[in-house]
Amino acid sequence: LGWFIDPVIFVLSTLLLLAVLVRRQFFSAAREAVLGQPPGKGPSMRPDSQ
Repeated sequence: LGWFIDPVIFVLSTLLLLAVLVRRQFFSAAREAVLGQPPGKGPSMRPDSQ
């Protein structure tokens, strides 16, 4: 509804919404939990004797 008041308010509210969405999509703990460790970056699953 910011466009009814002032175009600057509309731009600022859009940028704020974009920042919230990017933070939730790419910088959340849930994303890290789902992705886990990339292959080859975590500890080896093989025993040391092999």
